[in-house]
Amino acid sequence: MPIWQEMDCLAFLSVIHGSRGIFFFTFREIGTTKEGRQKLERVTDRLNRLYPWLMEKNLTVKVDVEMVSRHRVDPKGRQAVHCGIKRREDEFLVIAVNTLKTYVEAVIRLDNLENEAFKNSKIGEWREIFSDLCYPLRKEGIRAKFGPFETKAFLGKKG
Repeated sequence: MPIWQEMDCLAFLSVIHGSRGIFFFTFREIGTTKEGRQKLERVTDRLNRLYPWLMEKNLTVKVDVEMVSRHRVDPKGRQAVHCGIKRREDEFLVIAVNTLKTYVEAVIRLDNLENEAFKNSKIGEWREIFSDLCYPLRKEGIRAKFGPFETKAFLGKKG
C-alpha cells in the first residue's frame, strides 16, 4: 500500500498537468483497513482545501523551477519538482510537487512568466496553504524545501 504522500503526489501532479478528474488506483487495503481509509481521507482533505482552485484552468505559461539541492532529477532524468500556476481574479496559486522519495530544495522562478496579469501583480509574499507559512518573493523567486513526495500550494494576492 502506498504512503499517503505518494498518493498526494500523484493526485497533485495530475492537477499540475491539466487533468480534469482524478481516479485513484486502489489497493484492497485502502478501502478495507482503517489505515488505508485515513491515508485516502488525508489526500482528499488536501484536495478539498484547494477545491475552488481546481475548477480554474492552469495558465498556459511554463513555471521555471531551478533545482538547488543535490537531488535534482528522477531516475528518468526529469526534473524533481513540477509546478503549475492558476489565476482567479487578483489571486494566483502555484502548486509545486516533489516527485522524489528524498528531500529537495528548489527555487520557483516567477520572474520569467510571460503573463502580463502576473507581471504587474506586485505580489511580495506567498502563503503556503497546507502549512500556513509565508514565503517572501525573492529576486530569484520562491525558495522552498520539500520533503519526500511533498506538495506545496502557494497563494499570492495582488497587493
